[in-house]
Amino acid sequence: MTHLYLIRHAESQEETQKVIGDLPLTSCGIQQIDLLSRRFSETREIQPDILFSSPLQRAKETAEKLAPIWGISVVVESGLAKWMPPQAEGLHFDAFKRAYGSNPFRAHPSFPVNETWAQYLVRVYSTFDRLLSEHNGKTIIVVTHRGVIECAYFYLQGIATLQFPPVHYECDYTAICYWRKIPDAFSSGWSLVKHNDATHLQHGYCGDLPGKEEKNSNDCKR
Repeated sequence: MTHLYLIRHAESQEETQKVIGDLPLTSCGIQQIDLLSRRFSETREIQPDILFSSPLQRAKETAEKLAPIWGISVVVESGLAKWMPPQAEGLHFDAFKRAYGSNPFRAHPSFPVNETWAQYLVRVYSTFDRLLSEHNGKTIIVVTHRGVIECAYFYLQGIATLQFPPVHYECDYTAICYWRKIPDAFSSGWSLVKHNDATHLQHGYCGDLPGKEEKNSNDCKR
């Protein structure tokens, strides 16, 4: 049986500053990891054989803070990086949208897209295909980005979409998405066991207390 745990990184300064770039975690993000670490340490619900991470700071920092729980090292995998065109680095979210539209995967005359949606999908698909083949029958943790997690969902369901999808999968910071593969006489496919499990974030943190307005809580959660 193969167990695959997809974990989204903690909150980064890219989200709070609304500026595109490879930025580190916020203080709130570090607290999110502390809560997830406490959960894993107390429940021992996951005993991974290997821990992969995207090369971006927010994912590596998240994975590196989790790794000591199991006494394993973080393996950085370039194919798990989010889509981030170098031409957009340093731009505010609003400025990017005004200049290039709401679909960043559509080529723009003054903004050559270095990786189209199809190329991005192929990159993520091939990365998961290789990792899952090399570690078949193992328990795998992948710390990465929401967009990569969405692509992983398409891959595991055997969906080959060349169009930018009109729907998305919600995934909070440090949330756990758990898939497992049980080969048997009837099915050799993947099953989604758990999606967007962020129960460790349900109680107050980052200055928020239970019972405060939902908006305040979500500002720190996602």
